[in-house]
Amino acid sequence: MTHKHHHGLNCSCCSPLSKALISRLNLSAKALHPKQNITTTGQNLLILNCGKGAIQTLKNGEDTDVKALAVFNNKILAAGDKAEVTKALDAQCSQYTTIKLTDHQTILPGLIEPHLHIVPAAIFNTWTDLSRFITQPQKINNQNVLGQTLKDTYTRNEQFQVLLDKGFYCDNNPNQWYLGAGIDPSLFTASEDDPQVKIINKESIDKFNDKFSSHPVFILNASMHIAYVNSKAIEIFLNTADDSDPGVAALKAILSEPDCNGQIFEMTQILPFSTVLPLPSLDSFKTEIKTYFDVASSRGVTSVFDAGVEPAEESSNGVPALANMPNYLYQLAKNNETPVRIGGALVVESLNDFETKVKDRNYKPIDSIKTQPASESYIKGARYPFFSLPYIKIMSDGSNQGLTGYQSKPYLCGDDYERYPMQPTRGTPNYCCSPTSTDLNELVDQVSLSDWPMMIHANGDDAIEITLNALENASNHSKRNRIEHASLLNADKIKRMATLNISPSFLIGHVGYWGHSFKNTIFGEDRANLLDLCRSALNSNIKISLHSDNAVTPMGPLRMMDQAVHRVMEADPKAGVLNENEKISRLDALKSVTIDAAAHCCVEDLVGSLEVGKYADFVILENNPLSMKLDENKPYETFRNIKVISTWKNATCYYHFMQTETHNQAKQENEAELV
Repeated sequence: MTHKHHHGLNCSCCSPLSKALISRLNLSAKALHPKQNITTTGQNLLILNCGKGAIQTLKNGEDTDVKALAVFNNKILAAGDKAEVTKALDAQCSQYTTIKLTDHQTILPGLIEPHLHIVPAAIFNTWTDLSRFITQPQKINNQNVLGQTLKDTYTRNEQFQVLLDKGFYCDNNPNQWYLGAGIDPSLFTASEDDPQVKIINKESIDKFNDKFSSHPVFILNASMHIAYVNSKAIEIFLNTADDSDPGVAALKAILSEPDCNGQIFEMTQILPFSTVLPLPSLDSFKTEIKTYFDVASSRGVTSVFDAGVEPAEESSNGVPALANMPNYLYQLAKNNETPVRIGGALVVESLNDFETKVKDRNYKPIDSIKTQPASESYIKGARYPFFSLPYIKIMSDGSNQGLTGYQSKPYLCGDDYERYPMQPTRGTPNYCCSPTSTDLNELVDQVSLSDWPMMIHANGDDAIEITLNALENASNHSKRNRIEHASLLNADKIKRMATLNISPSFLIGHVGYWGHSFKNTIFGEDRANLLDLCRSALNSNIKISLHSDNAVTPMGPLRMMDQAVHRVMEADPKAGVLNENEKISRLDALKSVTIDAAAHCCVEDLVGSLEVGKYADFVILENNPLSMKLDENKPYETFRNIKVISTWKNATCYYHFMQTETHNQAKQENEAELV
């Protein structure tokens, strides 16, 4: 199979499929999220360390542990010893809540997810999860851990059974579809001798179970470059899809061929097929949006950054709310029930995109770091304490584990993840940055001249080379440009990034979750050792951040700390560490999900550390990740299993361990328990 990209590459984090489903939802703003007054005043707090833990402020990015912290009017008022902090708070107010930390309880700045995708994740979370990540709660150290470790075994037939057991996607749909997402053959375990066990096609789906032969099945690969359909799904598409769409007509011709195997490739085929897929209900979509933020809060996250926000016209009556993603995310962010701050990047695919969707629609860069009061709708170019859109997002290639990251040398495996040393494919650059095109250079230059900083997705080493060339040749050099994932770096590329103040944000799950596959199947050891060079970047005085790219990997900054500090290949822990020299310290890992991640999101003056004048966003943990003893059995899973006791945004408690009531009830319970 040869990858072809006629409309620009996508990866699982910025898929046109989610946009297509969103456009069909046609949900109104009122139905999606009732308007709420923004929370203006949280609690006034005096926080005292009465145990062996810490109040870690990360002041100036340093390991700074204080004995007391005062919060007044939603912000940090004072930090230091108990007497001076109490005096400062007493001078401002006569009533406040006192929180006393005991045992090894520790306060950290609120954790930050600097690259994820909110609405696409919510859409696909309504489907059956077929990833290798554990998604059911497990008790570990008395904590419910959700979706941050790998299943011990993971095979095609096991996942077919998961899909079958979950049942029909939508019972009121006459065709009763089975919809699954996230299946990843690159992570299949070799528990069966049959060499065909990794192959997913029409025949393997049809034969698995009688229900799969009589009901339509659609399974989306984790890379989103491949989907798998059974005979019944093909029959429905051929009989019901609208032939007037050229894409539909072309796909019908392909699926009518005698040798059709039920594999459909890239968005030129997947998008036409999606026109016959059932949509989530309003209630299920709203539930997944709420669950998304609740999971973030339960893992200590107080700020998230959506790395793929589609620019749109302002919404008006009759225009779908989700068609205006910026305003929808703004409305979510200012809602007093949302437990996180939200930032984002406007995604463009070409210079024409930038001209027509950003400049012509009057989106503006944040020209100064200042905040604006809330308004009815998002004001373009403004930054709010709870929401901002400070970046332009550009895609230069695809996914390394999906074999579409653009490389200087061929991959060592084929599309079935069998080793083929002479496999010719090097992946594919995006249409706007092919080696013979100047499209990326022109786009980057025009974005830079408009004073927008950029986040450029680049996984393969050649994609990074092309990206650096474009940034070096740009007329204007922002100090906030980021390369997203930056998977395969080397010393020369890091030096060039340091010269231009370009920062990498690493999808560290490439090391923890896929490291074994990259080393043994996809790249080989030498190239796999170039993955996520965190220590090398830090040694060059470059700020780094760690991200989940959710739903590519599970949310969880503490888990990401595990993977950056230990670099264990978790798919086979006995295989050991991927490049020992690139391990980073606990402090550097913590900074990469707090203060340095805040800088990557252009909010370091608001959050990221517990310094005087910043907002009171913090998390209370059962133990201190900077000093605690590592787990004896699985040291590389120590931090992700620290119990999150409570998570606070704007001096308001949004999550409390073992609390299942509403946010306001959780706040009252927390006051009673911690005082």
